[in-house]
Amino acid sequence: PALVVDLDALERNIERMAAYARGRGMRLRPHAKTHKSAAIAGLQVAAGAVGVCVQKLDEAQALADGGIGDIFVSNQIVDPAKLARLAALAGRTKLALAVDSALGVDRLAQALRAAGTMLDVFVEVDVGHGRCGVAPTAAGALAHQVVSHGLRFAGLQAYHGRAQHLRLPAERDSAIRHAVALARAAQASVTATGITC
Repeated sequence: PALVVDLDALERNIERMAAYARGRGMRLRPHAKTHKSAAIAGLQVAAGAVGVCVQKLDEAQALADGGIGDIFVSNQIVDPAKLARLAALAGRTKLALAVDSALGVDRLAQALRAAGTMLDVFVEVDVGHGRCGVAPTAAGALAHQVVSHGLRFAGLQAYHGRAQHLRLPAERDSAIRHAVALARAAQASVTATGITC
């Protein structure tokens, strides 16, 4: 099997997305789980992306090996062996990880201390996807735990993936407005603990 790519179309699409983000003052971080290619991720970064997202540690390692210098693992890792690998990887590339449990934060802190490395930590909030994340009112307590372990709290992650599959625009709009309200509630929960978010 071979991947055949129309390079002109690929580059045009990458530039379009980068221009869209630039024009709205947003930092673009495309999800690389779709292409799993360091070459394509490199094109995205060259066009202005701040880095890429991945879903799994193996994807992060492969992209780091391919020269990608800023990677967000937008999923939770709680297995101590995988966290040890993640902590080691943080010694050679800029990394971030999503957390949604006290156990995850405790184990992440142990792994980073053992490796002598650091990464950014995002608290994941359930804004309607129902798959992972803490309740918005619990975001502040988890962010406080991140900071109390000496880790770098980088903000919140809020993803409602099912909203894109709603058929009617009004349904999608309602779901996203609800997700935004929950994300704002999570932000208020963090700010109430004295942590900037």
